[in-house]
Amino acid sequence: MPTIVSKVKEGVLKLSAVDQDTNAVLTADVADVSCQVVNCRIEPADSGSSASDQTETLGGCLVPQDSAEGDPDRIVGTAISDHNVVSGAETGDLLIPFTWRNRNKKIKWEFIPRLDPSPEDEAPYVTQQMAFEGLAICSAMVIGGEVNAEIQHDFDFDIVDGTLVLPERYGGPSAPFAAKATKSVKE
Repeated sequence: MPTIVSKVKEGVLKLSAVDQDTNAVLTADVADVSCQVVNCRIEPADSGSSASDQTETLGGCLVPQDSAEGDPDRIVGTAISDHNVVSGAETGDLLIPFTWRNRNKKIKWEFIPRLDPSPEDEAPYVTQQMAFEGLAICSAMVIGGEVNAEIQHDFDFDIVDGTLVLPERYGGPSAPFAAKATKSVKE
């Protein structure tokens, strides 16, 4: 079997505000931030520290760290700062303003690492690889940084609910993945 090389390229990251009770998408606040993002990934809860990590106290006691069981899956990445908004300009597809408008609220997210052209389809692109979607708790991103430089900031959203969507050629249709976000959502 030949080596398969996958790239995160020409993909999609869309974020949508949702009604906090019904999780219905609020179409007035949808942001396609794909062109701002330079790094995006989904990190499973078990990718962080191991359950055997311990903290030593001043008195010499060893306190075991909580296992990854309480940690949520996360969608994380880095984006080029887009906080400069011209007065009266559309702000719908700006990531930083979106995160501040929806800070500590549930949001819907859709992440497609790569769109591949399909020769048999008339549309220019169809999803040929995995796609992910779900709900997350939105954290506001940092504003500002180094003077007169291209600024990049990280984003990190705890996943509340997620689904892996597989194309038919990969055995689709979809499968939920467990997430354990424990942050409270502001009412």
